[in-house]
Amino acid sequence: MARQAGVAKFVLYGSYTAQWAEQWPDLDYRGRNGYPRTRLAQEEVAYLEGDGAMDVMSLRLPYIFGLVPGQRPLWQMFLDMDAAQQGPIAVLGGSTSSVTVRQVAQAAVGAMEHGEHGGRYPINAYDLTYVEFHQICCEALGRDPKDVVVVPLEAVLPAYEAAQEQTASAGVEHGIHLPDSARFQDRAAVSDPSLSAVLNIEPDDVPAAIRESLQWCVQHPRTA
Repeated sequence: MARQAGVAKFVLYGSYTAQWAEQWPDLDYRGRNGYPRTRLAQEEVAYLEGDGAMDVMSLRLPYIFGLVPGQRPLWQMFLDMDAAQQGPIAVLGGSTSSVTVRQVAQAAVGAMEHGEHGGRYPINAYDLTYVEFHQICCEALGRDPKDVVVVPLEAVLPAYEAAQEQTASAGVEHGIHLPDSARFQDRAAVSDPSLSAVLNIEPDDVPAAIRESLQWCVQHPRTA
């Protein structure tokens, strides 16, 4: 429809899981994990639709922090998990790319102004470890950040595999299978900012945006 309407520039809000599906073939994200597989297919279909008619660029988006009017930050679920956890909060030792809402907007404009058709742009402004993220969650909840502890993948993988088997037996499938989620979170899923340098994303305070997002959730509890 965009092509038929004469749109010249089309920016697809994709996922950084597509990036790691390409870079980490051992995870078999393309094979058995529906979410990254459909994200890759989404990109390909969009590029084919644009060929010869409009420039289509994909932003491979990681963790995004900041407030959007009228929407509860999805990070609420991590606050809920940490609040419900008695005793130590176990996390894996990996990390993730992260950006602010403002930087996503800048990336979209940058893609339209400077991107190339078929461009795939993973954006990253801050290498965020899962330890740091959950420590900030604890701060927002009034818990001791020292409650967060790193555990080795081998210690939790059997539980993830058992949960995956339970899900499969119920006839349900996760977009990313649980053991693969664990393997992913044990790695440094952080992209090189130079891969999106053409977009001219400005520096921003990602940790401050994380705290802003979480604090809003605490100050605006969900009604029953």
